Amino acid sequence: MAVNADYIPGRYFTLASKVGPAVLRRGWPQYSTNRIEQFLLMITIAMLPLQDHIPSVAGFSIMFILFGVLACYVLANRSKKLARTWAHPLFLATYAFLFLGYVIESFHPYSSYSDILRMAQMIAGAVFVASLCRDQHALRTAVYGYIVAGVFMAGLLFLTSYGALSQATATDFREADRIRSEVFSDNPLQADLNGMAFIAGQATIVALALALTSCSVLRRNLFLGISLFCFIATFLPLSRGGIAMVIVSCATVLFAYGAMRPKTILMVGLIGVSSLIWIPDAAWERMAFSTGAGEGGRMEARARVYTAFVKHLPEYVMGGVGAGNFWEHWGHDSQFASGKGVSGAHNAFFQVTIYWGVIALLGLLVIAWKAYCCLPKRCGDNGLALSLVGIAASLLLFSLSAHPIYAKEYALGFGLLAGSRLWIWPKGIVPPASRPPGRVRLPFRQAS
Repeated sequence: MAVNADYIPGRYFTLASKVGPAVLRRGWPQYSTNRIEQFLLMITIAMLPLQDHIPSVAGFSIMFILFGVLACYVLANRSKKLARTWAHPLFLATYAFLFLGYVIESFHPYSSYSDILRMAQMIAGAVFVASLCRDQHALRTAVYGYIVAGVFMAGLLFLTSYGALSQATATDFREADRIRSEVFSDNPLQADLNGMAFIAGQATIVALALALTSCSVLRRNLFLGISLFCFIATFLPLSRGGIAMVIVSCATVLFAYGAMRPKTILMVGLIGVSSLIWIPDAAWERMAFSTGAGEGGRMEARARVYTAFVKHLPEYVMGGVGAGNFWEHWGHDSQFASGKGVSGAHNAFFQVTIYWGVIALLGLLVIAWKAYCCLPKRCGDNGLALSLVGIAASLLLFSLSAHPIYAKEYALGFGLLAGSRLWIWPKGIVPPASRPPGRVRLPFRQAS
């Protein structure tokens, strides 16, 4: 008797009437989710693009409210699952990191614990997400949430910027940067352009994974169209971090699927042709990176903060300067000063080193390693497992281009990684083949 782990709980009684309750219970998944849990996962991810644009309720953002709903549901209905989830090795590493950051911060002047508190909230959200991501149905709806968010963002980018960018011409980085400022000055979301590219890029990655592994021609073509649509949209904000993220993450997914397989070669060809035909030239011009000074003796922003990181390294490499001190006194007197404020390091690993030194950097590397250990092995033929590989790659590249260590993108990604390893593939091994949900291979031939 073999029962697919993708069974829908509502079919239990129908199946039991055919094969017998005792037989079915032996193969029945212990941690199956219901439609409410699946919907909560999907809506939490799908609402990510609008987190800063839906009016707050009593001072709480929409994402805070959604994570609060997850918390209330899990505490009320899945407390035993939560008791197992919070002690996952990935989360234990984050608890140790938070404690380390708190201790080091307390020794610095102008101590501020806001980043530590926000990261603690992010980890709490990840724990609740992991408590709900207990079977492949839940993981599938979460992946669809990424697609919904990315398609929305891609559609918005095409409607508001594609025409202007296609008609614009740029010969160097500075002209491309000027075009970017002009085109997005009237953006209806007024959102962070790097974040917009990241959302569209994550949809590209998961849609590509599903296109590679779908058996149905209709589903394969649908996901392929979504992937190409979101891939082109990722270039429209002219974000170097977003462009690098989507290219490297797509390459990671294709490599995990199999570099020399016919579908991989076909996908590479389609992506390459689409890039040449549809991506505006200004996007490629803004990919340039230089540490030299331009007109007026000014460096570009990212080059300036990277140069500042290297120059001030002796001042913080051992114990950091403290998070509060960085954004106040020390930051204003350093090369990180930007106008009347202070610019972050545009890299989570750099930012943590500046805050609390090399010891905290090692702690963050341990978290990254524990997240890597959650990835399933040999997942090439499973679209959900392949999507997880792409999500993990995108989060790593996101951390290399953005400095907030408390971003909600980490909460969602860490939650799915920990939940899949704890509940779905506890040994990290993905079955080589999967049958459609709800099918049963009976141990005997049914009478006609």
